[in-house]
Amino acid sequence: MSNWGRWGAEDQLGALNLITPEKRVEAASLVRTGAVYQLGQNIQADGVPMVKDGARGFWMRPLHMMVYDGGDEAAGVPTRGDNYFSAEDFIAVRIHGTTTHLDGLSHGWKHGQLYNGFGSNQVNSSGAHKLGIENVGQVMTRGLLFDIAGLKAVSSLDEGYPITIEDMQQCNLEIRPGDVVVVRTGWYNVYFESQDRYNGAWPGISTETAQWLADQDVCIVGADTVGVEVLGGSFGKEGFACPVHGLLLRDYGIYLLELMHLEELAAAGVTEFCFVMAPLRITGATASPVNPLALV
Repeated sequence: MSNWGRWGAEDQLGALNLITPEKRVEAASLVRTGAVYQLGQNIQADGVPMVKDGARGFWMRPLHMMVYDGGDEAAGVPTRGDNYFSAEDFIAVRIHGTTTHLDGLSHGWKHGQLYNGFGSNQVNSSGAHKLGIENVGQVMTRGLLFDIAGLKAVSSLDEGYPITIEDMQQCNLEIRPGDVVVVRTGWYNVYFESQDRYNGAWPGISTETAQWLADQDVCIVGADTVGVEVLGGSFGKEGFACPVHGLLLRDYGIYLLELMHLEELAAAGVTEFCFVMAPLRITGATASPVNPLALV
């Protein structure tokens, strides 16, 4: 089963087609107090969860450098006519694995095919020529938080724990077509306790749970881990597999939202909210850094 052809042979939007104007109005009706929760973490070189490249063994840290700063003025770089001087930044980010990001539909493929049957040769050294993240535009819809760590009264789930359909059902939340489903595992906290453990086998949704979500027509599945599914240990190494990525991204056109910061939202007891997000419109990118918002 898949969503290939459901919205036409040339569709590049995938399950985001499920977000209709009526769905956005429904989402807007969930804003009652005016409170806003940021679900993205800071982009910085350390002090926030990120993973090591398993094949190369190094940290995939963002790089932030200044093109111009106060030192340039002190060194005699000419100011403008009114003595105004401005700083300029240069930032390099390996999007996957270092910051809160949205996986686009060009991020993964199986058997040489991306979502909707596009060939994997559409992704080359110059970027994605089909299914690039620029197709996403804006996202506004109903969001749901499934706090599985909270459900089990633990600070974090165990290494490699597969979140089951029963776990999700025990949260007593009604999933509707076009929803964003966000899962809290508590793994965010593990990074600050032990980075070695954090880079082990992190918890996530099982393949069966992913299929269950796809059957209910969700448009995005997110989590506070780098993989959403059960991964780690073998990350980036030979034999590494991502069955949930293949199922959701490639088969159903359902996006993945990774490395989310969900602690404040969970602490506030919020489970239903207006979800708002706008990826950077990087033409041909397979993902984008994002700072999703939960409005209640």
